[in-house]
Amino acid sequence: MSMLPKANHQERIGERYVKNKEVSMHTLNKRAEKKLDYVVQGFEAAMGDKHTQTNHKNLSYQLQCGGFKHLNNLTLDYIGYENRLWAFAYNLNLKSTLDVSGYKNPETEDCRFVVQSTGKIRVSEPKWVDSGSRCSDEKVDLYLKRLSHKLIMDRIAALDMMKLEINFSAKTQLWTVKYQSIIGSTNWILIPPVLQLIKYTPEEMVRTLEFFELVLDAVSDPFRDVSQPKKKK
Repeated sequence: MSMLPKANHQERIGERYVKNKEVSMHTLNKRAEKKLDYVVQGFEAAMGDKHTQTNHKNLSYQLQCGGFKHLNNLTLDYIGYENRLWAFAYNLNLKSTLDVSGYKNPETEDCRFVVQSTGKIRVSEPKWVDSGSRCSDEKVDLYLKRLSHKLIMDRIAALDMMKLEINFSAKTQLWTVKYQSIIGSTNWILIPPVLQLIKYTPEEMVRTLEFFELVLDAVSDPFRDVSQPKKKK
């Protein structure tokens, strides 16, 4: 089927990234973006007065926020949709970045961790694994232990997070958390012709924000002992 052109995004070629042309906003992409806009409005509402600004470009929104401990941005986009038999799937991509250059004990080496799952359709028995980190084995173990906290793992399974990864760039001092979600995705079916959004519930949106906060907290200072009781004044 050739009804839709391919979505454009940054593509890695060797050690460099090549930025492709802007996404073409033909009729179907415009209709899908209206569905994405509905999802974005829901996240803005879930953030409440912590939401400060929303930046928009074709099929992509970046929400700026303040008042969370670590979460200060959240990108939602439909970049890279799938062309299936008699259907097109606009899977929702979610991403947040955290600059830790001013944090205590910031990481100094590139790191990358991904989640593996035994489920083919739904996330089942998710597990964090190292995927080419350059930091020490001691730090890898600490990161994996903190990322495997029950509160984080429960949200990964409940929200069916796919292609979940977190990586750190020593050059930019940025942690990046990203994944793909069926919830919040839009599907266009040819027969009968219909554009359908898989809606988030307000509770799922809150859990999503909690997930990013928990994960970013887990990697911002892996040597901090969260189980240690607070000192009395």
